[in-house]
Amino acid sequence: MRDEILELLEHVELDYSAAASNLGAEALPELMSIVQGDDPRLAARAAYLASRLDVPGRAAVLQAASKNTRAEVRIAAAAGWANLKSVVAYEPRSKGRDAEPLDAREAEPFVYPEIAALLKDADPGVRRAMKRSLEQSKPQSDGAGEPRT
Repeated sequence: MRDEILELLEHVELDYSAAASNLGAEALPELMSIVQGDDPRLAARAAYLASRLDVPGRAAVLQAASKNTRAEVRIAAAAGWANLKSVVAYEPRSKGRDAEPLDAREAEPFVYPEIAALLKDADPGVRRAMKRSLEQSKPQSDGAGEPRT
């Protein structure tokens, strides 16, 4: 399994959708191992690929990647959080559905503390990537004020 995953991650133009459709929950331990490894390029790709898997447990890989010391891995994790729309609690609890918590001071209500941490990251690229993920995750209105799902 590890060799198959490494082969996928080594592709110059990795098709994440195709790769994710060929993998399942059994890939998560290997992806986690790669995220925690020494190669930041592979770690970033593994984190994002984990986010594309439609299996329980993928958030744990993103959590680990969100805490990585390398900015490129944290950027991939930030981008990956957008693929877990059901776990990104977009709005602060106190401000209602239309709130936009792009300011790090408002980030505490998120389901995963790693999301708030990425909004406060020292690297501006990480902060931008997390903000984009939140914008992508924001429920869209149907024009009548009701979110579309």
